[in-house]
Amino acid sequence: MQEMLSNKEIIELLKKCKDMDIPAVVDNKIEDTYKIIKRNKDKRKIKGYAAAAALILTIGAVGGTLYNNPALAYEIPGVKTLVSKTSLFKDEKLSKYATPMEAKCKDKGIELRIKEVVYDGSDIYIAYIVKSDKALKIDEDKIYGSAIVPVRYNGREIKVIGSEVNEWEDMGYEKVDDNTYIVKERLGIESFRKPINEIGFEEKINKLAGIEGNWQLNFKINVDSMKDKIKAVKVNKNVDFGYGKLKITDLQISPIKSRIVFEKWNFTFNNDNEREDTLFEKNYNFVISDDKGRGLQKVGGGSSTNQIKSKGEERFNTAGEEIPKFIVITPVKRTVPLIYELYQNMNEEDVNAGIIPKEIINGQVSHGTLDKLPAVINTEKFGKIIINKIEEKEENAYIYLTIEQGKYLSIFDSQINIYDKTKDRNNRKSYYGSGMLERVKDNDYVLRIDKDETRETGKIDFNRLKDYEVVTPDFDEGYELVGKEMKIEWVK
Repeated sequence: MQEMLSNKEIIELLKKCKDMDIPAVVDNKIEDTYKIIKRNKDKRKIKGYAAAAALILTIGAVGGTLYNNPALAYEIPGVKTLVSKTSLFKDEKLSKYATPMEAKCKDKGIELRIKEVVYDGSDIYIAYIVKSDKALKIDEDKIYGSAIVPVRYNGREIKVIGSEVNEWEDMGYEKVDDNTYIVKERLGIESFRKPINEIGFEEKINKLAGIEGNWQLNFKINVDSMKDKIKAVKVNKNVDFGYGKLKITDLQISPIKSRIVFEKWNFTFNNDNEREDTLFEKNYNFVISDDKGRGLQKVGGGSSTNQIKSKGEERFNTAGEEIPKFIVITPVKRTVPLIYELYQNMNEEDVNAGIIPKEIINGQVSHGTLDKLPAVINTEKFGKIIINKIEEKEENAYIYLTIEQGKYLSIFDSQINIYDKTKDRNNRKSYYGSGMLERVKDNDYVLRIDKDETRETGKIDFNRLKDYEVVTPDFDEGYELVGKEMKIEWVK
């Protein structure tokens, strides 16, 4: 949805533009625009072409202000058409597949308006604008304070697996002004295994911005455009780990987020005081790859438990928008402690000071410095990683690499660090990287070190690349291939 206006649309906007008042809420946002067009005019009232030029510049040339915060545009008279080009979602995939929506209700002086919805087969993403008659006095964690009670699909209540509003995966809220917020929510629901064209929803919310009330929205989602991009199948097959089996019950593929659902036992303690969920994560780990041998990136999981057994899920990204012909699950066993186990054994003072567990430091393997690329990370079990080059763009650092055996992406993901040798090796403030890899094409990836993530460490100094060392865990020591691979193919 994020696209620039065409020349024709700009001309039409210029023709329609008349004298307009610019509300105070956007006053400061167009300050830079006036500097660019160098017109000494009253900044609260502009005329004709200057008005259109200011708006176009604000949306396009001046840092994309309204693209970054499009709710502001709804405060500007006469630009609703222009704003429809902009998504409230910042995530590229969500923005691409978002469906514009107009559903609103008001209670206790607070209006809740749905602007966009995305459906991907198992999750529904909703973008709202919350606007109040008075300033909203809220805690940062309490803009949106209720579960969805209930959600209905075409008249029948459906199971909501989970609802979340946080800063993970473009879900969360952002302040526009004291009276206005953007809120984005993800609803995890049961997958629909039969093709559908439309979903009708009833949504009831009983608490908003810490205020109790009654907000009820009825809306429909047209999912016809996603129908050919979503695949949901019943699997009911076991992955053989050699020492046990993991039953895969469902698989759902989507260009936004895909997931594997599996059965596992309840979380209890054993005699060794090690939680069984920890044992599960070590002994029943797996990597996912597609029909082209590309690793599919795992992006989190969860569980839904009943009294007898529990179901867990692993969410992952496909390598492209096309549905793969099949996927392969390769079982692996983790043979070293999990990172959070190591931190649990440390005292709080050391953790807050940034001290890294000694087991991690002692297990580091060096793979050369950034001034001597390409550098090769060799493993016996999982192939090579070749670090090809590093470059700087807009103050961000980009490290480009190739995973030789691409299916093992999940083994390497978030495990590549850059250590500044001029600093303390035992402190996490001396390291860059360890973020999730971004696919460039097939098995080529980039590790981005964002300037906003280097406030404590400082940016990488490209004049002293010899001081930056590529370090990783010992992957051969940390993982063992076990059992047998399982292929899941679609039934035609």
